[in-house]
Amino acid sequence: MIFPPSLYQTKETMPPLGLAWLAAVLRENGYNDVYIIDSVIDKLTNPQIIEILRGRGADVIGLSFGTQNRFYAFDLARLIKQNFPNVPIVAGGPHPTLTAQDT
Repeated sequence: MIFPPSLYQTKETMPPLGLAWLAAVLRENGYNDVYIIDSVIDKLTNPQIIEILRGRGADVIGLSFGTQNRFYAFDLARLIKQNFPNVPIVAGGPHPTLTAQDT
């Protein structure tokens, strides 16, 4: 599960609680290999995220994003598909939920 980079990174950053809740439920139900990549707090670029994914592997990749970082998320989704064409991507968060056609 990935929270993509954002142009609007501030000193006060909220953790991606939605991803944390989803990860907790998945782990409680036997999916022990769930990871969260918070690229805002770790100041990761999209290419760095791809390298992390190469090292871990994934059956499914989730992206959670808002409108403020949608273009980073769209670019990241393209990179993921280029590098992992057979891995499904699931999008969630405020922007995909409220503007599904745009996403």
